[in-house]
Amino acid sequence: MCIVHKGFRGFRAASPASILGSNLISKKPAVPYDTIHSNVANFMTRHINTILTIFLITIIFSCQTGIRDKHIDSTIKQKIKIAFDDWTKDEIRKGNFFAQDSCNVDYYVMKDSLGLESVFGLSVPWDSSEINFYYSDLNKDNREDALITFTPYQCDGGNATMWIQYQLLVFSQGDYYSLTDNYFEKYKADPGFFHLDSAVINAVFGTYYEFKENDCRCCPSIQRPIKIDIEKNEFKYLDK
Repeated sequence: MCIVHKGFRGFRAASPASILGSNLISKKPAVPYDTIHSNVANFMTRHINTILTIFLITIIFSCQTGIRDKHIDSTIKQKIKIAFDDWTKDEIRKGNFFAQDSCNVDYYVMKDSLGLESVFGLSVPWDSSEINFYYSDLNKDNREDALITFTPYQCDGGNATMWIQYQLLVFSQGDYYSLTDNYFEKYKADPGFFHLDSAVINAVFGTYYEFKENDCRCCPSIQRPIKIDIEKNEFKYLDK
């Protein structure tokens, strides 16, 4: 058995605020999950060239990012981490994320027992290894900035969030750092979506994904390497 993606349906997710009667947030991809038999081997055969291209590009830029990371001053890394932690706390206060101690199945059992609507809530991963920091000078001021990505925890224990990726930018502003969480929303990738996985000077790289009608939820048919130029505000595919 595998999961079939019935077509990408835009960006939406339920927040803790929504459970308490506030509005839904509408930033992140929701993946439907009907089940059906499918032949993953046929998918791999049809798309092996694309997969290999994406794999090689990912390896190249991951290595470059790793080398740069070793030379990042610990004080700079700490300032970037503080900016991220402050953002996380603010999002919890707004009701967009659950705090760690509230992100558990028991919470949802309690909600069901009260007859309240059952929707999944999200939490920032508390395992630091699941939060990715990619360092580079993204605004050309000769100081290291950061791309931060993560897949949120789904607090009801499900895996509907497996294709959700939060994408944050932390820019140096003199002696302090500022974080923006909506920079990449300007790049409309319909009918698909993209994940980011590396950063170099003035640019970030990743992969565009698009599900076809009969694709397994694990395996979108279309995968294309992308580059987003921060200075030029330009989104481009690298396999043209």
